[in-house]
Order: sequence, then C-alpha cells, then structure tokens
Amino acid sequence: MRLISYVKNPVDHRLSNGREYFTVSGIGSLRGVLKGRGILYSWIQGVGEDAFPNNQFVLSQTTPAQYTAIESGEISIELEAQYRFPCSGIITSTMEGYIISPAFKLDPVKGQDIVLILLAPRTSPYNVAVDKNVLAIPKDESEVTVTSDGGEVRCSGTISTQSKTAGIVLNRNPRLPVYRAGFNETLSLIRGGGRISASWKPVTRTFEELAMAFLHQK
Repeated sequence: MRLISYVKNPVDHRLSNGREYFTVSGIGSLRGVLKGRGILYSWIQGVGEDAFPNNQFVLSQTTPAQYTAIESGEISIELEAQYRFPCSGIITSTMEGYIISPAFKLDPVKGQDIVLILLAPRTSPYNVAVDKNVLAIPKDESEVTVTSDGGEVRCSGTISTQSKTAGIVLNRNPRLPVYRAGFNETLSLIRGGGRISASWKPVTRTFEELAMAFLHQK
C-alpha cells in the first residue's frame, strides 16, 4: 500500500506478524479515534475566472477504534481485516464528485483532527439489476424496455412523434448529504419520434492500494 501524507506528523503503514498497522507520531494527547464510512467530496465553487476547487470530508456510521498510545507521542492503530471494503464513487470530467471508503479520524487534544482514508480497488464484479422493466411517457405512445444482463443495463424502445425530444438519462444517487440530486448522465437523445436505445455498465478501475492522511477542521 502506498501512503500519501498531507500532515506534518510522521505517518507510517506497516505489517507485523500478519497484522496491519498505521502509526502517527508526535500527536500528543488524544481524546480518541473513530472509524467509519468516510466520504470525501470535491466540487467547483464560483463561476468563470473566480471558480476554484473545494473539498469536504464527512465521517458517518462511526464507532470507536482501538489504538495504542506510546509514551513517545506515537499512536498505533490496527486495521482489522473485516473493516476493509473497496472504495466507490463518481468523479466527473470537471473533477467534481465523491469517494466513499473506510476511514479513521484521530482527535488530538490540541490541533486539528487527522484523517486516514483507505482507497482499495474493487476485485469482484458489480451486481446490476433493474427494479422497473418498462419506462413509459404518460398519455403518449412511447415505451422503453429496460433489461440487465452480464452486468450491463440495456434500454430500447420507440418514442412517439408527439414528443419533440426524448432522452434516456441515468441518475446515480447514493443519497449523500452533498449532491442530494445525484449525478445525471445522458445515455441517448433523439429529436422527434423513432427508435431509441442505450446501454450502460459500471466501470471498475484498477489502481494501487492507497492511504491518504490529511487534516480536518474540528
């Protein structure tokens, strides 16, 4: 696992006797450590030349994490195997989006919180299923059939000439505190009536396991 740190405190990742640990040095007194579902958001704030990237971190589904405090000011956290899960999320072409993955938050008595977030690729295929097999436009003779097979969603049907434009839009919405409306992606768009079709499948990225350490405002 590669470690990227944005904090002044020395951070280390090590394996010992088949167990995995993170250590943070020079942290001083600690109120505690929480573990949970980390959500790292990224969005563009402002418009035009005044636009700039912004980030926010949220830790949900928290529980206390076991840690060992050493007199030298070093904190050691053991990473339990059952706590690991692959990261997931959406990154758009404008670099907006979110990442969900396991995370720890260290709460020192003095100074900002330190967050450790673990990014691991998915190793198993996604299970794709549809709840509704037919999409129809009310008071129109338009109908689209939706099926899922081989990890892919397929849509095909006929749009009535009564419609000036029609499209198939995929909305991905994990119902997070930010991006409440989710993310829309137009899969197919036609003007006037005719046949319409589209297909979509989730993308699994291959990358090296990564851990990031950064400061978080209390």
